[in-house]
Amino acid sequence: PCTRSTSRETITNDEFKNLLPFFLKDNPNFKCAKGGHAAHGSSVAISSKDNGVETSLIMGFHSLLISSSDFIEAMQQAYILTDNITRTLKSAGYDVEVFPYSIFYVFYEQYLTIWHDVLLNLSISGAAIFVATFILLGFDIISAFIITLTIA
Repeated sequence: PCTRSTSRETITNDEFKNLLPFFLKDNPNFKCAKGGHAAHGSSVAISSKDNGVETSLIMGFHSLLISSSDFIEAMQQAYILTDNITRTLKSAGYDVEVFPYSIFYVFYEQYLTIWHDVLLNLSISGAAIFVATFILLGFDIISAFIITLTIA
């Protein structure tokens, strides 16, 4: 229980890879509170090839979120944070992607692109109305334009 496997303060990468599965399976108890199963057991996936970390998660917390704008701002900040982490890891040579997830992101994500989507849909609809009325009114551009403005 809680015995050191080495006399050094730091361990090598190979030692870390060999000891990590044991740490993730050990439950903390009164004799040794350093077991990682409770906090990290389901958060890290070990590669079967080389005992390296294949995937993991990082937990983060938001401050108190009350209004919709709070949730949207928190989600935007989470995207900025994870983009920075991804960029930092890629510059260090790791081919990884970090992305945020929260239960409310599924709902509020649509608000990030809502104005773009609205303008795109209105533009396509207006163009379709204009083309249809232009053709059906015998290529009368002024009438097609007036009808399109009236409907829009």
